[in-house]
Amino acid sequence: MRITARNRSRQMFAVGCVGAMAASATAAFAARPIPIGTAHTTVQYEDHSGTVTIAGDRNFNGAANLPQYLMGGNVRSFSANNTFGRRYDLDNSQPMFSHVIGPDETLVAHSFFKNDIDGDYFPGIALQHDSHVTVSVTGMVFDQPVTVLESTFLFHTRWDEDQTVDAGLEHPYSGHGAHNFHTETDPFRNFDDFISGGVFSDFEHHNFALNDVQPVFSGNGTPGSPLSMTMSLPYDMLINLGEHHDMPQAVLPGFPAPGGFLEPYHFHFEYVVTPEPTTLAMVGAALLILRRRLAE
Repeated sequence: MRITARNRSRQMFAVGCVGAMAASATAAFAARPIPIGTAHTTVQYEDHSGTVTIAGDRNFNGAANLPQYLMGGNVRSFSANNTFGRRYDLDNSQPMFSHVIGPDETLVAHSFFKNDIDGDYFPGIALQHDSHVTVSVTGMVFDQPVTVLESTFLFHTRWDEDQTVDAGLEHPYSGHGAHNFHTETDPFRNFDDFISGGVFSDFEHHNFALNDVQPVFSGNGTPGSPLSMTMSLPYDMLINLGEHHDMPQAVLPGFPAPGGFLEPYHFHFEYVVTPEPTTLAMVGAALLILRRRLAE
């Protein structure tokens, strides 16, 4: 067909209309998901008398500079959204890392601390070859349906740096040995950024292990299908990765080490959620394709 000035004008008008429609459609799902209300957090382990359950409801307003809430036993906890986590720290450290959390993504974190740093995390835990600690967070509802990006799931353990130095777990001038990281997937999203940003390190030994945890997620964050996360954690995963290399630990008297290894005083799980693809989103994508074809 011969393209006249009038036809070309009509074509460009159509391109503009389709582009506006696409922008309207995509804008409807571009906002970051926001968690609503509280979720139920449960920590369970076995002692010699049976199952020990520590539980409490938590909102998502926690942050590093705010107090943790005592759940029971020796465990304090909070949950957070876009205010806590190593991905959050990296995203806010330098402009070059500001892409590790996207504009339509929310970083969810479930954080646990010892109430008494010198006490055992799980008093009386039955120490067997298959001892586990199971953490579950259920009933998470957001202002829109969400999808978990499991390539961002991170399990972080942190030791008291004075304790790790005294126990021979790291060089006295390095803090890397005080932090360990475990991921669900390999590759882990933004792995290179976590390396160059100093979160993951291979100084003296790797402080990270890829694809060695298996969280279970269900639901899409709606009232009818709340999001849940369950993590069955082998107790010996609390062993510092430095102990698996050439830096044997010296467990000193008085250290919290019921399993023969120094326990961390903190651990948390973090992962990114993003808006679930919807019919409107697919319409927006189709309109963008149509716009490109009309512009050819």
